[in-house]
Amino acid sequence: MIKDVIIRIMNSADMASLVPNPDDFLAFAAERQRNLLLRLLAPYHNSRETAVAQSNFFNRASDQENPPKYGRLKQKEVDEALMEAWGWLEGQGLLAKAAPNWVFVGKAGRDCLNAGSGKPQPGAEPGGPVVAVNEKLRKSVFEHCEKLGFERVKLDLFQYHGLRWVGGNAEQQEYAWQWYQAQEAKRASVAAKREDVVGVKPALWGVSINLNELWRRFRLRFKR
Repeated sequence: MIKDVIIRIMNSADMASLVPNPDDFLAFAAERQRNLLLRLLAPYHNSRETAVAQSNFFNRASDQENPPKYGRLKQKEVDEALMEAWGWLEGQGLLAKAAPNWVFVGKAGRDCLNAGSGKPQPGAEPGGPVVAVNEKLRKSVFEHCEKLGFERVKLDLFQYHGLRWVGGNAEQQEYAWQWYQAQEAKRASVAAKREDVVGVKPALWGVSINLNELWRRFRLRFKR
């Protein structure tokens, strides 16, 4: 029952949620296509209980009622690339077998997705080793984000999963998130300082003065 529910949710056509333009996906190198397939499967198919069958994932029987966003012809091309990616991932053990023809993203696959993110590996003990930061790559990504600007980077990360303008692999997109979070923190700090300045009440001989109230009383006095 659980498998049936997930199968109805997950399908190769869902790649459009990560890469809206099929031509962009087809232009990606095989390595990136494999990474995207892992990213698509990992949130939903990450245990034996939530495994997915290749035949169900690539099932196009419901296209008549629910046409793929890529269109039928482009979806067929994308499926061919995804099948190659699936075979490679399974051969490398990044898709673990739950039963004949049923697979899920196991620990090796999750480690592959998290490699280079600077986060503890899944299942690592608190305080355990983390992946070393690639300073040269992080600097390059930060410079790229500076050129794109805050709003464009934000739009890309939140709506297009960093695939439209930010680009790069999982590690590069992680650095893009770091840049965005740092910029967001700076903006919040500046906004807080502005609020402090607006809310300051000047003091005369140690007595706080409300300028708005003083001006109101001044106007009322001269209206009489």
